[in-house]
Amino acid sequence: MEKNMRDKLRGLIIGSGKSMEAVAREMGITRQTLSTRINGRKDFTLGEMKRFAASVGKDAKEIFF
Repeated sequence: MEKNMRDKLRGLIIGSGKSMEAVAREMGITRQTLSTRINGRKDFTLGEMKRFAASVGKDAKEIFF
């Protein structure tokens, strides 16, 4: 994942006023798994994209596409 996308995802978490752990919990994954996705070591699934977007109050299309 590009640095710009990593920064964007982290910024969305911060902007939501939630912790990374809270977003991960809402997504049904661990904080470590969310970190793995954000850092590009493994791709988000479509379902994870949708749950991430919902957790930070955005539409997945705005973030990922």
